[in-house]
Amino acid sequence: MSDWPEGYGRCLLDEVDSTLDEAARRAPTLSGPEWILAKRQTKGRGRRGRAWKEPTGNFAATLVLRPKGPADQVALRSFVAALAVYDACIALCGEVPGLALKWPNDVLFNGGKLAGILLESAGRGNDGGVSHL
Repeated sequence: MSDWPEGYGRCLLDEVDSTLDEAARRAPTLSGPEWILAKRQTKGRGRRGRAWKEPTGNFAATLVLRPKGPADQVALRSFVAALAVYDACIALCGEVPGLALKWPNDVLFNGGKLAGILLESAGRGNDGGVSHL
C-alpha cells in the first residue's frame, strides 16, 4: 500500500482482546516498528489497568517501537502523541471550542475523552526495550 509509512509493519485484526496485549505477544518476534490495529477490542484498558470502554466504530491501535535513550526521554512520547492528536483535530476541524488536553495522556472534547494515549514498556531500558504506544 503506497500510503503506508515505509519501514512500519501493519497487522489489522477484526477483533482482539487488547491491541496493547497483542503487541506484547508479538513484540519478541518483530524486526521493526509495527502497528497493531483492531476493528474491535473486547478487553481494552487504560492507565493502571482501568477498563477502557470502546463503542463500535472507534479507533484502536498500538504502535510497537524499540526506542533508544533514557527512560525519562522515551516517556515523553505519550505527551507528544496526545499533542499530535490534538493538533490533528485542529488541522481537520479548525479551532474547536471544548477541545482540550488533559495531561499526561488524554484529549478531551466538551469534558469527555476523545482519545487516550497509553505508553507501556517492557524490556531493558536504554538498550532497546520495547515500548507500546
